[in-house]
Amino acid sequence: MSRPELSTVRSIAGEWAKVLLVVVMIALAFYVTSAWLGLSLRVVKGSSMVPTLQEGDLVIVMRVDPGEIEVDDIIVYTVGGEEVIHRVIGKEGDIVFTKGDNNPLPDKPVHVSAVLGEVIFRIPMLGYVRLYTVLGIPIGIWLAIVTLIAIAIADLLRVLRAALRD
Repeated sequence: MSRPELSTVRSIAGEWAKVLLVVVMIALAFYVTSAWLGLSLRVVKGSSMVPTLQEGDLVIVMRVDPGEIEVDDIIVYTVGGEEVIHRVIGKEGDIVFTKGDNNPLPDKPVHVSAVLGEVIFRIPMLGYVRLYTVLGIPIGIWLAIVTLIAIAIADLLRVLRAALRD
C-alpha cells in the first residue's frame, strides 16, 4: 500500500479553499451591495400577516422615502423597540395606519419616522435559519459550515481510500 500523494491532498485542500473564498466573496458582495441599495433582511415572527407572510419567512426590505409609502404596501416599522411587519391601510400626512392581514383590528397609528422600509421580496421559510442561533451565530451559518466541512472530509477520505488501495 502506498501513502496518498501530498500533492493530491494539497490539490483537494486548494479546491476547498477556492470554494470557501467564493462563498465568502458572495456573502461580502451581498452585504456591501445591500447596504448601498438600502436593502436589509428581516425574519417574519408570529402569524399576524398570514396568509401573505408566514412565520419563518425571510423578507428583503428596501428603505423607502416616507412620501412613497402607499396603501397596500407591506412595511417594517418600530414600535416600543420592536419591529413590526404589517400592511399599510391608510396614510394621512406623516401618519401611517397599518394592520396585520390576520388581525381583526388595525394597529395604533405610526409616524413615518418609525418606518424602516418596505417589504419587496419574500423567501418562504428561509428565515428559520436566521431565527435560531447557537452561541450568537445564526444556525444557518452553522449548517453551512458543518456541511462544507462534512463534504470536504468526505472528499478527502475518498482520495485517501483510493490511494491506500493502490
